[in-house]
Amino acid sequence: MTGFVQREKPTSTGDVSLSHRIVTFFEDATGRQATELPPLYDAVDVDALEDLVAHGGADLQVQFRYCDTVVRVYGDGSIEFEGDDVSGAVPT
Repeated sequence: MTGFVQREKPTSTGDVSLSHRIVTFFEDATGRQATELPPLYDAVDVDALEDLVAHGGADLQVQFRYCDTVVRVYGDGSIEFEGDDVSGAVPT
């Protein structure tokens, strides 16, 4: 896939869930509200994703598609979106 890549590093606040961070980051990247997006759990098992990142180690990389955008989550909690134009991503 070519085009847009946007990455978000985790902050020191550990009280925000990974799934909430993904949706919030997607809102910021696309300008859409969460209510306009399909549920994240339709694209990935969010409980399993949270568990993998919590226990998977620094080399972990999980990739899935959400709203025609490739989402990568890394073992350090970083989130990356890749697509032709994430700002124009539409719900699938």
